Amino acid sequence: ILLCVYVLGATGGTAAVFIYLLLGLAGLPVLAGGTAGPAKLLGPTGGFLIGYIPFALISGLLIDLATSKKITRKSTSILLQIGGMVLGLLVLYVFGTIWFLFRYAESTSFFAALKLCVIPFIPFDLLKILIAYFLGGTLRARLMQAGYLP
Repeated sequence: ILLCVYVLGATGGTAAVFIYLLLGLAGLPVLAGGTAGPAKLLGPTGGFLIGYIPFALISGLLIDLATSKKITRKSTSILLQIGGMVLGLLVLYVFGTIWFLFRYAESTSFFAALKLCVIPFIPFDLLKILIAYFLGGTLRARLMQAGYLP
C-alpha cells in the first residue's frame, strides 16, 4: 500500500486502495493470507483495512505536495514525503485500534489493544516507509518520464 500510494499519489493511490477493498469485499482472495469477504472487513482487524483509505489520502496528498514544483528545498520535500507516510500510518493505527476496541471493548483496554495491534508492527512499518521512499521516488519518476503518470 505504501509503495502504491507513493507512486500513484493521493487520487490514484486512494482509488487503488478502494478497489482493493472492494475486491476483498466481493470475495476475491486479495487480503492478507489470501482471505476475503465481508467477515474479514467487519472482523477485529477490519479497521486497519478501512483505515487504508484515509492513510492513502493523507499520505498521498503530502507526497504529491512534496514532489510538486511548489516545494523547492530537498530537505522540505523529504520531510513531507516521509512525514506524510508516518502521519498516514498514525491515522491507520487510530482507525484500526478504535475498531478493535469497538469489537472487544468489554475485554480489552486501550493499552492492551495498542500492545496487540500496533506496537509489534511499528518497526516493520517504519522500514516499509523507508523502502517506499527510496523505491517510490525512482519508480514514480520513471513512470512519469515514460508518460504513464501525469
